[in-house]
Amino acid sequence: MRATLQATAATCLALWAAWAQGQTQPQWLTDAQARETPLPPATEVASEDGWLQARVPGTVRHKVVLDSGGYSLQIALSADRTISCEVLRGSRDLAALLAETAEISLGQLAKTNGEIEARVIEAIDAGALGAHPYMALRWVYRARRGGEARIGGLKQFAADLGEAVVYCADDELGYVKTFDAVARAVAEGLRIEGKAVDTGHFGEISVITLEGQRVGVASTVLSRDTEGDTQVRNKGAMLLQRTQGQLISQDTVEVQWVRPDGSLINALQVKAEQGKLTEDVALRRHDDGRWRATGTLAGKDVDFVLDAAPSSYLAMAQARRQLMDRPNPVGGSTEATSWSSLDLSRLLPAKATVLAAAGPGTFAVREELGGVVIDAVLDRKTGTMASATIPLGALNLRLQRVHQHGSF
Repeated sequence: MRATLQATAATCLALWAAWAQGQTQPQWLTDAQARETPLPPATEVASEDGWLQARVPGTVRHKVVLDSGGYSLQIALSADRTISCEVLRGSRDLAALLAETAEISLGQLAKTNGEIEARVIEAIDAGALGAHPYMALRWVYRARRGGEARIGGLKQFAADLGEAVVYCADDELGYVKTFDAVARAVAEGLRIEGKAVDTGHFGEISVITLEGQRVGVASTVLSRDTEGDTQVRNKGAMLLQRTQGQLISQDTVEVQWVRPDGSLINALQVKAEQGKLTEDVALRRHDDGRWRATGTLAGKDVDFVLDAAPSSYLAMAQARRQLMDRPNPVGGSTEATSWSSLDLSRLLPAKATVLAAAGPGTFAVREELGGVVIDAVLDRKTGTMASATIPLGALNLRLQRVHQHGSF
């Protein structure tokens, strides 16, 4: 699908520009898309308040100060090449961030280059940058001012570091490898208050693909507090195209607090679509002993009473590990109850049945959650998914793990 997108973008470029129909792409455009800049030696940069330190290619010639929750880094690679990055404090929704900043950036470019008549996503990427998830987009657009057609580009990169988000952008055609190297360097070299960004005692990152195209990323981070309880934080971000060049964003966060024995303390489910909150429901046990899910769902206040405590992420993973540790696990299954975004008003039955050995340390498993059947490959050591195929209407979402660190 990525190859198809790139071919479509090239075709649109040929159609858009002001040359005769049937001609090949002009050499100036080919040359512009191939441009790169050698990276200069890296330099240290720090914010005035001491919160942020980083090592970046090139130089930042201005003071780095906190403004509206973030720090701006205008990174000069040469006299005429500067790449813009921001380090935003706290967490952000990756998909919404990319979609919203794309609209802002394209709007600003229209003021300079004229009305944008058409735009194409030339490439989309998602994956792991060390222990952190990232997403990236590359756009090509045609603008018109005074009867003259102009071709331009926009590159975006966003990485979620948990304590901060790094966002970089560049509005020049070409410099693809240069931009990618700079954005990655900022994210990889970031330190907060003099320390490397915390990655928890366990973490996983999976790429989400649809029809062969990378459309999102999912991550899990486990962290323990001083009392030995574990916070499980599952995050997801997806970007889909409603029509060519028009994005739909979806971001999800699921948080669980779990005791050392695997029992659930409380949980939270949050979902945003197009940057707007559509789901914000918390689950906890009340003084009357009942488990209640309260919050907002589709713009309405909700208060659901559950008939029992759901199984935690850790308890379900442990049960799967124990199953796969049997001398002959094929045909065996685990059963649990899950509080899932599929239906927050009740507990859903969750069942995992081992079908066959899939390779060294992995098993093919049929996961059933409510009425949804997922074909998965489980990691024997962790009890978590190495890959999965999830039905989405007539299509299938595919998850493929690309990073894992630590243990639990």
